[in-house]
Amino acid sequence: MQAQVMRDLAVTGYVGTPTFLLNILEKAIEIASDPAWPMAELGAAYREMGKVEKARDTLEKAVELNPNDADASVAQALLAVYGEDGETARRALAGALEAFVFH
Repeated sequence: MQAQVMRDLAVTGYVGTPTFLLNILEKAIEIASDPAWPMAELGAAYREMGKVEKARDTLEKAVELNPNDADASVAQALLAVYGEDGETARRALAGALEAFVFH
């Protein structure tokens, strides 16, 4: 799934609108066997768009779906750093490190 989405974005050269990217990621979440990765990407996209609450909610769901998804934990940590929430950033980075090392 991740490879297909990345190929689709590479084919388009992704120069589309943020709405286009959100639509692709939402579709990927619908069809993925493990939707944590596209959900983490969606959360990161929301963060980049300044939609902090949507980003936080989406990233929390991604980590809940797959606590071993390091991408989701890293995206959650970046959002926490962005919001100056040091404790959440530390927890999320610890989760990402555990996912990288043990899974």
